[in-house]
Amino acid sequence: MQLHVIEVAVNANIAKSPFGSLPIRILLVDDDDALRRVLERMLRRHGFHVEYAANGGEGWNTLRQANFDLLITDYNMPEMNGIQLVRKLRSSGYSIPVILISAKLDDATLQEAESLGKVVTLIKPFQVSVLVETILSALDAG
Repeated sequence: MQLHVIEVAVNANIAKSPFGSLPIRILLVDDDDALRRVLERMLRRHGFHVEYAANGGEGWNTLRQANFDLLITDYNMPEMNGIQLVRKLRSSGYSIPVILISAKLDDATLQEAESLGKVVTLIKPFQVSVLVETILSALDAG
């Protein structure tokens, strides 16, 4: 019973989308199905609307079909990695904030991510509370 009360309180305090009073819309792109499902479930519990894609190509197609407030993408994926997806996003005029997640990022990749604008990096593993704080911070800055 207490758990339900905690979830309601968290949902009541979540930021709203800049597109109106709807919940924040997040596209989660990661080829790790188990991690994607866990993150999706946790983010939904925090009041976010989450859609997902299994790779960068699928993510790009999803981004073109709907409005999202934020993109969370893994770096290391087949077909199109996270940096390639963000590059394509920026070259097409999209300016939404991005959280790039990975188990390891070298200095060159970190610099490239930073140069693309509105990209925050988060190293796995991380706690969901850290991800939620990063989402809200990225949206506030964006």
